[in-house]
Amino acid sequence: MKKIFYGIIVVFLLSNGLLAQEEYQPLTDLGKAIDSLRGAEADVFAPATFKKAEEDYLKAWQLQQNGKPVKTFEKYVSSGLDIVQDVVKTVESVKLGLEDYLEPRQKAKNARAAEMAGEEWREAEGQFLKATGKIEGGDVKGGLKEAEKAAVLFDTAELEAVREKIVGTADKYIEEAREAEADKFALTTLDRAANLRMTADTIIIRDRYNIEEAEAVAEEAEYEARHAENIARSIKVMDKNDQAWERIILLYENQMSKAAESVGIKRLPFDEGPQAAADSLSRTVSGLMQKHAGMVDTLREALKFSLSRTGIEAGSDDLLTLVATLDGKVKELVLENGRLRQESDDTQDEIARLEQEHNIVAGELEKRLDREQRIAGARSLFSPIEADVVLSPADDIVLRLFGLSFASGSSEITEEHAPLLDKVIEVLKTFPDRELIIEGHTDNRGDLVTNKRLSENRALAVMNYLRQAMGIEAAKITAIGYGPEKPIASNENASGRAKNRRIDILILK
Repeated sequence: MKKIFYGIIVVFLLSNGLLAQEEYQPLTDLGKAIDSLRGAEADVFAPATFKKAEEDYLKAWQLQQNGKPVKTFEKYVSSGLDIVQDVVKTVESVKLGLEDYLEPRQKAKNARAAEMAGEEWREAEGQFLKATGKIEGGDVKGGLKEAEKAAVLFDTAELEAVREKIVGTADKYIEEAREAEADKFALTTLDRAANLRMTADTIIIRDRYNIEEAEAVAEEAEYEARHAENIARSIKVMDKNDQAWERIILLYENQMSKAAESVGIKRLPFDEGPQAAADSLSRTVSGLMQKHAGMVDTLREALKFSLSRTGIEAGSDDLLTLVATLDGKVKELVLENGRLRQESDDTQDEIARLEQEHNIVAGELEKRLDREQRIAGARSLFSPIEADVVLSPADDIVLRLFGLSFASGSSEITEEHAPLLDKVIEVLKTFPDRELIIEGHTDNRGDLVTNKRLSENRALAVMNYLRQAMGIEAAKITAIGYGPEKPIASNENASGRAKNRRIDILILK
């Protein structure tokens, strides 16, 4: 009552502009916390503690709205925030203590018992509050006894909610039918509605989760209730008070229902009146006749078209004649197909072998064409004085670098080498994951040992450059120095010796 009183006063003062509107953030935080706790049902699971926090908030809020300084109400805010923490702990503790009794309440909530079975829900919730209140106060044993009683009440509330949801509409229509005096003019139909309603109710009582079956029976009850009301109104219009009229109408409806079932209508809408039922049957029959006629025409044209594809001109529009003619042709084609299949079986193995050979050759050709395209692309990058791209006797690709000229006796890579090596990198990127061998070569001038060491150092320098530039794994690249051991031209002239002084990069197959 105190909360309601505060609320009325505050609304009055706000509406007359008599309250200050300055915001004090801790108070705002307290208000949000209380709203959040209420959403988490703290007022149910920790009612006393929650009430204390709420009262502190209302006191502080009223003082703030009255324009009082913060120091006059901050103690309430501080107390309220402290109590909020206690509320959270209390809720967790009470829920833990009532763990075995929470499910019946949740099931009742899921069934919308508060809305569909208000009286039963309020009784169960009141009993549950006794349980939470006692556990919150430390009387766990007493709280569990109260919770046990609440569980039974929640179970009843859930059942009543499910019953209301399933048969509530049927009850409404049955009552409307009685108001239309169906118990006088359409008693048989009304009794059928009541019996169906009772059956649906029995299904729910026996198994409240057998919703689908119960709903189907309840829908039948609703239909019969509306049906009874419609019959009663029809008879009353005739100004007759004789149940013979109901029997006559029902006989008429039974005959129409048989006709309706033969064309696939489960139930005619007699609950909407005889005209609606007749119209429904008429529309369905008319639609079926049109559909049948269309299907016959479509089938006739399809048969004629099929015959024309086999070279036979249809000489009749009669469906049976067309079917017999097509059947004879099909048998003839089946025999011919059997003969052709036998011939086909004789060649399947040969076709499979040829396809396998073709796939192998095509695969090799595709690989070769791909490699040749990449080799051609590599050649196009270099001028004749820079490099050549050739195939080794082992079918490895060789980048033969003539233009990578080192200073005499030097293995240092300088900036002038970068353009050529960048082209090399571009080529190597088109052969990813291939293993590489970097070969160093010299002419035959000078000491053999010195030349081998020099060629090896130059190969190592190129290898290290490529590894750093491309991130090549050590296991995939090797450097070797051959000195003058593998000339590709004569060492007797300057031109030949220039070709022999080279770096070969082998892209292994």
